[in-house]
Amino acid sequence: MISQDAKKSILEFYNANKFTAEYFDSYLNPEKYFEKYSELLNVVEWRLQAVGELCDPPNDIKETSLP
Repeated sequence: MISQDAKKSILEFYNANKFTAEYFDSYLNPEKYFEKYSELLNVVEWRLQAVGELCDPPNDIKETSLP
């Protein structure tokens, strides 16, 4: 439901950190990661596609609070 322009802006913002950028990319564009995640999780790809998401949405509280 997020426009391609908005996705591009978000990914450009987080691009400085490779791991953060990949996390956000997998959230914004899960279709690019179904095959990779199916291998890592040993799950058939169509099950992941049926769910449609590979990770939880970002959580501001978890991201900004100290342990």
